[in-house]
Amino acid sequence: MYCMDGRGNSGASGKCDASRVLIVDDEPQIRTIFQLAISMACPQLSVDLAPNGAEAVSLFQQKKHGVITMDLRMPVMDGWQAFNAIMDHCTANGIKPPPVIFVTGYALPKIVDEAVGDGSYNGLLMKPVMISDIVNEVKKRLAIAAS
Repeated sequence: MYCMDGRGNSGASGKCDASRVLIVDDEPQIRTIFQLAISMACPQLSVDLAPNGAEAVSLFQQKKHGVITMDLRMPVMDGWQAFNAIMDHCTANGIKPPPVIFVTGYALPKIVDEAVGDGSYNGLLMKPVMISDIVNEVKKRLAIAAS
């Protein structure tokens, strides 16, 4: 199970951290607003920020975040490429992938829609996003990550 003991120790060969959230968006204002909202609602969480998918993959490989919010359209590496790189890393290292909340203002490619599925594991929020929605989605996904 992912983050079984709540301290980031899993039964898999890799480790995760259900107290850590990664916010990935190329817009600095969105990263800051999401970080402030999540930190205020859940002060026990550590929130890391990445301006593009490449930095997100690197940060995830180091810190194994319990939940990721992921913009889809970004420079350097887009959100879908980053999602796939993170999934590949998890598979290669025996880690159950973290729930990902895709956050976008654009129409979704069918493959993203398939990754979200019924929304019970991965999620989707369309921009503009209400702050309460991002906080609620993160809390919902953290419960999944910690179980």
